[in-house]
Amino acid sequence: MYYDLLRQIQEIDPSKEGGNQKMVEFFDQLEKEYPNSSNIRRTRLIYVSNEDFVKRIDTYIRPYFIKGLPAIFSEIKGILNTKERQTAFEQLLLAHEKSLAEKGTFNGETEVQSPCPLLWCYMVLAQLYDHMKKYDTAMEYIEKVYATALFGGLANVF
Repeated sequence: MYYDLLRQIQEIDPSKEGGNQKMVEFFDQLEKEYPNSSNIRRTRLIYVSNEDFVKRIDTYIRPYFIKGLPAIFSEIKGILNTKERQTAFEQLLLAHEKSLAEKGTFNGETEVQSPCPLLWCYMVLAQLYDHMKKYDTAMEYIEKVYATALFGGLANVF
């Protein structure tokens, strides 16, 4: 509601041609003013193009994986409103899963993480597959969560 009023004052209409890009620029400017607002970063994801979506959602989820915020999927599932976005997000998570499992780093990074981001990656993948109605695959990831948490040495972390 608040963002809608600001958007109306600035006369930005996302339904017009180029409107989504103007909305992204609008939220980019708001983020400069309020750099700690996760709500601004999340709301901006609604308007980003599919080409920019993967980079932006990756930037959005990484801190939550590191901190261990289990509710991250419930925050973003409304943004995954097309097959293209679901597939892009799935590919991003699978790349992170592979890199975290093999090297302990996020895909394309060199900083070694604790085992917790891998656990949260499994959790979000399970939730994503459940959302996509791929229940068998979701259950496989739930089993990985249990195996990682119970037998992967994470029992002492929590």
